[in-house]
Amino acid sequence: RRGPTLSADTMMTPDEDNPFAPQARSPPPVPRRTSNHPSDGGNPFAQARERWEEEQGGYDGERTVGEIHAVNSKAYASTSGTYDLERREREVRKKELELQAREKALEEAIRTAPKPPNWPKCKPIVYHSIVDDIPVETQRMVRVAYVTWMITFVGYLYNWLVIFLMFVSGTDTGVGDWFFATLVSSLGIPLSFFLWYRALYRAAKTQGSTLAYGKFFLHWLVHMVWTVWTLVAAPTVADYCAGFFIMIRELDSGGSKGVAFAVMTLINIVIWMTIFFLSFWMGKQAMSEFRSGGGPGRVRGSARTAADVVLEMNGSGR
Repeated sequence: RRGPTLSADTMMTPDEDNPFAPQARSPPPVPRRTSNHPSDGGNPFAQARERWEEEQGGYDGERTVGEIHAVNSKAYASTSGTYDLERREREVRKKELELQAREKALEEAIRTAPKPPNWPKCKPIVYHSIVDDIPVETQRMVRVAYVTWMITFVGYLYNWLVIFLMFVSGTDTGVGDWFFATLVSSLGIPLSFFLWYRALYRAAKTQGSTLAYGKFFLHWLVHMVWTVWTLVAAPTVADYCAGFFIMIRELDSGGSKGVAFAVMTLINIVIWMTIFFLSFWMGKQAMSEFRSGGGPGRVRGSARTAADVVLEMNGSGR
C-alpha cells in the first residue's frame, strides 16, 4: 500500500505540522572581533566599534551581519567628521600664518619707507623719530643711545673750549693743540652721529640684520677707544684733550689759573666718564638685542615661520 504523496511545494514550505518540511535557519553568527585582534591596531572602524559597544554596555555574544553593518556605518561617519575637522583646522592655521606674514611685511614697509627730513629743527637733514621708526622693545636702547650722543656732542664742544682757553691764556697748550682740538671737534660731532648712532638707529629700525649690527659694533668700538684716549690725555701725543694728565699738569703749574683750568679739566673728565659708561651699557644692550631678536635670531625666526607655512600647506594638501 502506498503512503501519501509529498509535493515539492509541501517539502519546501516550513510547517510545524509537516514533519518532512525543512526547518528555517537563522544566518550564521559572525564571531566578535575585539580590540586585541592584530588587524585592529590603528583601524578607526575597529576603535569606533569598541566605543559603540562600551556605550551600549558591551556584550560578549555574537553579532549578526546587520549589527556589524550598523557599527561600521557609525564608525565611517565618525572618522569622516574627524578628518573634515582636521582639514578645516589646517586651513585656518594656514590662513593665520599668511595673515601674520602680511601684517609683518606691511609694518616693516611702513617703518622703512622714506620720509621727509625733520632733524635738526634748525636745518633738517635727516628724518628722526624714535616713536615712529623704532619697535617698542628697542626704543629704550635707542633713547639711551641718543642721550649718549647728545652728551658726546657737549663733550666735544667743552673739550674744545677748555683747550682754547688754555691756548689764549698762555699755558703750555700750543697752537698745534688748539688746531687738533678744533679738528677733532668739527669731525667728531657729525661722524659720531652718522656712524655709530645712526648705525644703531637703522639696526633697531629694521630689527637688525647682521650687516647693520656689524657696522654699529665697528664704529662703537672706535668710539670707545677715542673716549678712553680723551680721558687719559697722554702727554705730548694727546695734549689737545683735556684729560687726566692735563689736569695733573695744570695742578703742578700752581696759581689760581692752574687751579681753575684743573677744575675745568675735571669737569671734562666727568663728562667723558659719563659717555664711557653710557656707551658701554649701550653696546651691551645692542649685543643682547643682536643675539636674541636681530641678526641670527631674526634669520632663525624667519626660517621657523617659513617652515610652519610649508608644513601647513603640505598638511592641507593631504
